[in-house]
Amino acid sequence: MPDFDIGGMWEFRAWSIELDVEIEDDTLPCPHCRQTYEEPRKNWDTAIAPRLPKHKWVCPRVVVAMNEGGHGSTGVCLDCIVAAAKTMPPPQ
Repeated sequence: MPDFDIGGMWEFRAWSIELDVEIEDDTLPCPHCRQTYEEPRKNWDTAIAPRLPKHKWVCPRVVVAMNEGGHGSTGVCLDCIVAAAKTMPPPQ
């Protein structure tokens, strides 16, 4: 996806919107994500452990901003940003 040159507030000012980003997580992501994969966790003896399975999710739209001197990034669900913005009072 293309970078946007305006809107970034500090560090690397350019940011992007990525589509259908795959996420591996042991917790439930935001409600906009859809699950694509579930793998049972196993102990050393191959018995299924009483833990949450490993999940893969797809987030449909993710805002990505570079940080840590360009060696890392932060991703936030765009639909969560839009929903949060709707709850805020208008600017003065």
